[in-house]
Amino acid sequence: MWGVFDCRVARPVLHGEKPVEYGDLVQRFGFRSPLQASNALVTAERMYGRMLRAVIGEYAEGEEEIEAEIAELRTILAPCHG
Repeated sequence: MWGVFDCRVARPVLHGEKPVEYGDLVQRFGFRSPLQASNALVTAERMYGRMLRAVIGEYAEGEEEIEAEIAELRTILAPCHG
């Protein structure tokens, strides 16, 4: 899951790299189809979102503060996404 997330989301946002094509992910990670690779990315994004919320929840006081922190992170990372 991390490999797909890294290739499609993390590296493009953090390093300005072009997202790896799904066909390449099929070959690299042994998926049966580009759709399966795409589904893996959706799962990875959901897992990342849950983990991010859990980490922020360790210091934030309530759901409103968690949402505010996530909004601030999006603002900070937006220029990286282009």
